[in-house]
Formats: sequence, structure tokens, C-alpha cells
Amino acid sequence: PEEDKFLLSPAFKYKGKAELVSTREHLMFDGGFQIRNHCDTLDRQWVHFRSVIKPENVQIPIDSTMKNLNDRETYAAIMHAMDQKQIYSSFYVFDNTHRLRAGNKIFSSTGVLIYDEISSEYRIAPEEKLKQEMLPGNLTAYNTRDCIHTGQGSINFFEETGQVDLQTYGKIEHHIHEDSTQINGVIALDFLFSEKALKKMAENINTYTTLKGVELNTDQFKMALMEMLGQEKADDVISDLTIYNRIRKMPDELERTMILTNVSLKWNEDIESFISTDPVGIAFLGSEQVTKYVDAYIVFSKGRRSGFQDGEFTILLEVSTAEWYFFNYKPNGSMTVVGASDEFKAIINDLKNSERKMDTPTGETPYRYNLGGSMQREQFLRNLRRITGER
Repeated sequence: PEEDKFLLSPAFKYKGKAELVSTREHLMFDGGFQIRNHCDTLDRQWVHFRSVIKPENVQIPIDSTMKNLNDRETYAAIMHAMDQKQIYSSFYVFDNTHRLRAGNKIFSSTGVLIYDEISSEYRIAPEEKLKQEMLPGNLTAYNTRDCIHTGQGSINFFEETGQVDLQTYGKIEHHIHEDSTQINGVIALDFLFSEKALKKMAENINTYTTLKGVELNTDQFKMALMEMLGQEKADDVISDLTIYNRIRKMPDELERTMILTNVSLKWNEDIESFISTDPVGIAFLGSEQVTKYVDAYIVFSKGRRSGFQDGEFTILLEVSTAEWYFFNYKPNGSMTVVGASDEFKAIINDLKNSERKMDTPTGETPYRYNLGGSMQREQFLRNLRRITGER
């Protein structure tokens, strides 16, 4: 009967129907599952599914629009709640629905849901990725012992970035009891920008021979390559990195405006932003391989506090006190670029207006980039140091 409740396994409660067909070895379940979790005090959802279940290996199919038994959407995601100014974990619990409507998913995954007894984790990912984590795709892990919600794969800072292609690949961790969130990964940015200026930027940075080199033959960067290139092309690039520690022939998919690696960001609730003040690795600038660490100050803003806008991001790369590059994007489609190098600034300044903007269809966010002034960098640093308390 519908009201009967029992266990699919010790990790999954179940209520609903079970169908037995003589031609099928296992039962077809049509009802709702509920997880076991004591990391918060919220009520658990009964999540609807219909699938054949093998009792010795319970795997529940998960798609992007799971619903509870009352036909309302439910989530296993790391979320941003605009009304609460916070990042929080939702793993098939009863949340305030207005929070879900107001915010967006920072990280989620699809595939199958399993429970791993050794790690005390519920995991969601494509079945093959559960077996081999280096494969492309998102993997969610919800640890019920340590109360940490982890995502590995593609991380979504913003729902919309206009004509700027912003991709983040890596690991996000939300510590439920501490209410803290951090990200470590690779950021790939692609936007209209002068190839000549980008090449000059790479040349200038590469003259600093004492900068620490970036190791690209790491699990973090390999997983990012899998996401950007797919397995076959990524395997070729990884082979180059293993043998030569560089990429002999740059795939077109990697020719982005900039690719930064080993980026560590922390959520700052006071200004509703992900912030990094740690050095980052510049992997590539356009087609130029740089592979050097530089000091960096990065803000991805999801609120309107301390002079930042929702959807705004700033990246300041400080090679030295005499060599730095500042990029600030606002959600109206305006990119401001500033550099310490006179040659770099002259290249941008000499461009025609038409060369610094995109022709976009009616209704889409426009885009243009402009040369700014050093005061914008200084104001950004003052704001950031006031927020973080760093000097």
C-alpha cells in the first residue's frame, strides 16, 4: 500500500509502490525515498522516483528537476539565498521556497544517487564518474559524519554573465555547522579583448624569470581539462604535460582570454562575495602559455554591498609593484581594463571604439571594454583591505 514505509537500504527510507514482473529479476519502485541525515534540524523530503532497484547496490536516478511526492521541486545543491545573504546546503530538505526562488544553484549534479558506507557520504554523479572521478561531469558528496557538502566539477557563480564566458572548474566545500564555504579551482574567462594587448601582457609577465612556476600536471588542472576539452582531447594534453610539462599544440578550446589555476576563494557574508587574496597561477593568456604564479586579488560579487554590484567581478593580477593588470566587469556589459605597462595601455587606447565592442542582438546584454585609470585599482584595493583587514 501507498502508506507503507520500509528501507531500500539502511541509508534510504522508502514509501510507495513496488511492482513485480515475472520477466524482471528486481522490483520496480514507484514512490519516494528519504535520506538519513543529522547535520541539520530541517525535515527531510520524500523525493519521487520510478526505477528498478537492485537491493545489493541501491542506485537512484537523479535528474535536474527532482520533485517531492507533492509534485514540488526539491534540490540536492549548494545554493545562494539572496534574502538570507548566505551560501547554504540543501540536500532534499524542506526549505523556505522563497529562498530557492530568490537565489540560484552554485553547484548541483545529476546521474545516480548512492550511499558510500566507508566515507558516510551520499554521492550524486553519472555512474561512470562514481567509478572514476577524473572523468568529466559533476560529483556531489554529502558527508553525514563531518557535515560537509562538497561539489566537484563545474561551479556556477552567476546565472548570467552576458557576452563574457566565465567557467569555473574545481571543488566547492560548504561546512554546514561552521556555515563557511570555500572554492579551489581553475577559472577560464573568455571575452572580446585585443589579442595584441593580451600577447604584450604575457610577454611582460614572462620577463619576470624569478616568479614561481605553475605545475599544470595536477589532478585539479587535469579535471578542468576534462571539462573543457572532453576526455579524448584532454588525454592528449595530459600526455603532453606528463612528458614535456607543457602543451605542444594548444587546442582551440583552450584559447580563452585567460585561464587561472589554483584559485582559492572564500565566501564573505558581509559583502556577499567570493574573495581571494592568495597568489594564483596564470596558466594561459590567449594562445600564450605563461604558467607563473602572481599575487592576485579577486572578487565575485553576488550582492550590493561595499561598492560592489550583484554580478560584478574584479581580477587584479600583481606581478610586481611596477607590473599589474586590472579587469573589472559589471553586469551592464562594461569591462574596464587597466595596466601599469605603458605599451599595454597604448595598444588599447589606440583601438577604435568599434574594435572594443560587440554587436549584440536586440534584447541581449551588450559588451564593450574600455581603458580605465590607476585610481580604479587603488580604490578596489582600499575596499578589499578594509573588508578583509589586510594591509
